[in-house]
Amino acid sequence: MIEYLIESFLCLLALCLLFELFFKRSRHYRINRVVLLFSVLFSLIVPLFSISTTQLSFPQSLQSESMIQVISLVNYLPNTPSAPLADSDLAFDPLFLLSIVYTIVVLFLFLRLILHLSLLVVRGWLAERTTFDGHELRLIDEEVTPFTFFHSIFVSRKSFENQILDRQLILHEIAHKSQWHTIDILFIELVQVFFWFNPMVYIIKRWIRTNHEYLADDFVLRSGVSQREYAEKLLQHTFPDKYARLVSGFNHLLIKKRLIMLTKFQSKRPSSFRFLLLLPVVSLLFTATAFSNVAVPDSVIPGIENNLDEEGTLQADKIVWSSEDNKVYLHGKNIRVKHGDNDFKVNGRASYLGEVHCLVVDGKTVAMDSPIDVKGKSCKVVKWDAEAARKKFGKKGQKGAVEIWSN
Repeated sequence: MIEYLIESFLCLLALCLLFELFFKRSRHYRINRVVLLFSVLFSLIVPLFSISTTQLSFPQSLQSESMIQVISLVNYLPNTPSAPLADSDLAFDPLFLLSIVYTIVVLFLFLRLILHLSLLVVRGWLAERTTFDGHELRLIDEEVTPFTFFHSIFVSRKSFENQILDRQLILHEIAHKSQWHTIDILFIELVQVFFWFNPMVYIIKRWIRTNHEYLADDFVLRSGVSQREYAEKLLQHTFPDKYARLVSGFNHLLIKKRLIMLTKFQSKRPSSFRFLLLLPVVSLLFTATAFSNVAVPDSVIPGIENNLDEEGTLQADKIVWSSEDNKVYLHGKNIRVKHGDNDFKVNGRASYLGEVHCLVVDGKTVAMDSPIDVKGKSCKVVKWDAEAARKKFGKKGQKGAVEIWSN
């Protein structure tokens, strides 16, 4: 989980930097919208991929006995439910506390999002409906600047009845409505609920909303409204904060940026140029996060035919390689081992591999005293003798090694 969060953050960071450098100041607003939404989706989905460049295999016929040391049972606790847990099992787990804090914050943000959505839906359902220039409007009693939620345009009843409703503002909201900007807003709000700790989510959320305003402004100008006249309208209106979270409308915090973009000339450089910049970055990120090298015990050691006559498996909640005695300890309530002559179940803590000088899990060398979470997994395990371990892992395997696969 932690690895996924780190990779997701790094992917989003890289794509945000690319957007900042090459897309943010462009007037290709539709392309910018696609890039922003793609960046979020890519960062959420691609770290979930796990594509191995090799295939795990454990052949059944034995062709060489030099690389496997048959493991005998050494020093494990009696197989009894009353076996006491080690002090390390009873120690405070900071990851557990973090998971509780994360869950509480997610629940709070999710319930708040549902509440805001419900209030807007109820307000739209109760609001009186009317038409303006052929477009349906919903009248509310508050003094508000027009805003949009899905296909509903909300306006002040007083402004409508006094006939002071500005057509340019309605055109602006029609753009939000017809381009389905509410979908983008709800999507990034939902992402923020689960990734509230990621600062890049807040940055890209601001960019998405800003780009919505650019799209709406461009729609108004393409409808024949004078650029100078519309710029004056932007300076006259602000947007109420109480509705700003989930809806689209005039936002006074963006007025300066919007005025700059209104007067900016369209770049003559084709939009495809920017997409060409995006492709190598996306390819690099996909390769770095989705692909992994998995060591295969039957083919990676030159000069040794690595066929196994048996498979070793273990199940535990976590694995710890202790620096006190160089032994690998299995921790959990339902430890299960089937490996060589060892076939046992135990609760608490168990060690049966003897003294271990090199521990490799999923192709990566493990540091001592660093707990490895394998809860709910059936792990494959092999103990290599010195000759095979040295050829497989180099100098670090010169005294033998234990290799475990959890995936």
